[in-house]
Amino acid sequence: MKGIVLAAGRGERLRPFTEEIPKPLLPVVNIPVLEFALASLESAGVDELGVNVFHAAERIMPYLETRHPRVPLVISRITTAAAFLSFTCAPATGAPCGSRTRPASG
Repeated sequence: MKGIVLAAGRGERLRPFTEEIPKPLLPVVNIPVLEFALASLESAGVDELGVNVFHAAERIMPYLETRHPRVPLVISRITTAAAFLSFTCAPATGAPCGSRTRPASG
């Protein structure tokens, strides 16, 4: 089963909190909100997981690259609907152009 998390928003409704921290990395009980979404999908049995980043991608991607998921993780910076559709259809080992794929650890 495939899953995708959209972590590309600006978090404008959460200002002033998002002026310094990207919305997906805002902590809830000291855990980034993005982690709750990823862990939930993993525990639901997702075996291919994608994350779309755009706004503040340079801050979100390092978090994703150091995380140790149980499933392959595709990180992509997508700006158009057509690219999003190709991203959601791509297998974790064959990410679309401009994406970075990292195999599962373990």
